[in-house]
Amino acid sequence: MLTAGLELGARKIGLALAKGQADAIVRNWGELPFYGDVAAGLGALRDAGWKLAMLTNCDNDLFAKTLAKFPLKPDLVVTAEMVGSYKPELGHFKRFEQESCVERNNWIHAAYSWFHDSAPARRMGVKRIWVDRDKTGHDPAAATRVLPDVTGLPKAVSKLRDAPAPDLQP
Repeated sequence: MLTAGLELGARKIGLALAKGQADAIVRNWGELPFYGDVAAGLGALRDAGWKLAMLTNCDNDLFAKTLAKFPLKPDLVVTAEMVGSYKPELGHFKRFEQESCVERNNWIHAAYSWFHDSAPARRMGVKRIWVDRDKTGHDPAAATRVLPDVTGLPKAVSKLRDAPAPDLQP
């Protein structure tokens, strides 16, 4: 997916990739940096007693490279390989529900991707925080809260903790 995506993106903008460079993202995946606010934001949530799960469209081996350098370890990981599908399909969310035994009204799903995370979390009827770093212009109604970055995540989660779960959306 990453190789095909890079090739397609390069073609769309008229960039010729050098021979053998289409897999550059895959080869360098473990070197990609994290946003500077991620460690503090997630660390504050963990310190407040929250458990952290990661639902990723990566396969197990690729995500292992992410986890090797990630600033803290999640309590649960659900990969595309584990569920046999990619978000926005609901396989990740259903697997999380099965493995965590957490009722949907007690979830707070925070993520960057409107398409892959906020929209399907809305379909599941769970509270969701959309980290809209790029000011995409997507419909903010897909989220319970919208944040510009992860800095405000602990405060937003605290406010949503006791809020009722939103209605299930089509």
